[in-house]
Amino acid sequence: MSIAMASVMFCFNNLNKLQALTLQREVQSARYLQQNSTTQSPALFSGQIPLYEGQIDDIISFFIKQQLSVEQCQIVISGQKLQSSDGSTEPAVLPVPNIVNHMLKHIDCTLIIER
Repeated sequence: MSIAMASVMFCFNNLNKLQALTLQREVQSARYLQQNSTTQSPALFSGQIPLYEGQIDDIISFFIKQQLSVEQCQIVISGQKLQSSDGSTEPAVLPVPNIVNHMLKHIDCTLIIER
């Protein structure tokens, strides 16, 4: 059995430009991308933060201050399959870090698993 490495991102969707800029300023390692086309008005942004222990308080603070809804939040877990030493093609195991469970206790949002 091969093991995959998980990377975890916390995402805020449907942010306006001011919220996106505030996120980048207030939360370390946060970045944002425009969600919709440049011709659509108003512009909507998606904010992404690598999820680790030191980020939880800042994420929750931003969530509360900006009065966001749970529907605007999601945790994205991406798995990158590691090459097994014997070259087998068995299904990969994706161990999810405990930080995901810890975050869900504060903001019960959608989980998305990408492979």
